[in-house]
Amino acid sequence: MPAPSLLETKWQIARNWAAEARQQKASHSGQARIALVFAAVAAVAGALAATIGVNGAEASPLSVPGLFALTAGAAAAMSTFFGRHMLSEQSQTKWIFARATAENLQSECYRYAAGIGAYAASKQEAAREFDSRTNELVAAARNRGIEPPAKTPSSSSRSSPPEDMSADWYAKHRLADQQEWYVSRSEEHRKKARMARRLGLLFGMLAALLGVLGSVAQGWLSITPFVGATTTIATAVALFTSVDRHVFLASSYGGYAEAIASLLARFGEGLIAKDGLVLEGETLLASEYAAWTARLSTAPTQPE
Repeated sequence: MPAPSLLETKWQIARNWAAEARQQKASHSGQARIALVFAAVAAVAGALAATIGVNGAEASPLSVPGLFALTAGAAAAMSTFFGRHMLSEQSQTKWIFARATAENLQSECYRYAAGIGAYAASKQEAAREFDSRTNELVAAARNRGIEPPAKTPSSSSRSSPPEDMSADWYAKHRLADQQEWYVSRSEEHRKKARMARRLGLLFGMLAALLGVLGSVAQGWLSITPFVGATTTIATAVALFTSVDRHVFLASSYGGYAEAIASLLARFGEGLIAKDGLVLEGETLLASEYAAWTARLSTAPTQPE
């Protein structure tokens, strides 16, 4: 079996970084879900402890109110632990820069296959420049303490661009595929934003209803502690589901899908040649990576 080419080697490295980004993102998202569950348990357990307690008397740790109080305290501590880890800069940095490294490496692969820009020189000079640029990208990511897996899972593998990549191949397998991905992800984030808003509204309405019942309905005063519990849960849902970020990503991805559609339309009408198509395409996608990284790096909440 022949040894892989330089392009195939660099593409495999890019896929390894993409696999690392997926793994880091899954870990980051898992931390958010765990923190949310513990926050909800703490709120409900605290409300039950207050409701079951008798005339505010101090309860034994082995009594029912005491056990609920202990549960609330433990759950609150666990929520703080997992939430703080999820919101930490280090936790975010790893998956953000792993993804950015993977995307930038792939972009260099497409530029190299097209032979544009710095890769328009002789084959030897282009290969030397390609090797140098990709090595710099990898070194920058490793300096942040990120290390990709040695081998990419076969389920995440994707063929590298051909050495003699044509404009038609690039338009179909790079731009059209990326456009489809942007469209699907835009819709996915719209759905997540709607779901988060509905959950927040649901818990807000529930808190209001419990507050009214506790203040005006005879015999319902004991449910008053659950007003605070539902308010706490609503706040936790808003924090860990990150509505604003989902709205941003839905809008951003939708805009890039439209930009790619315009670029493909120009290509289809013969208004742009191969070099211009690849250059504009990769410049457009690179701007998305840069905007995406900047936005997520400055807003430490739930990932996309």
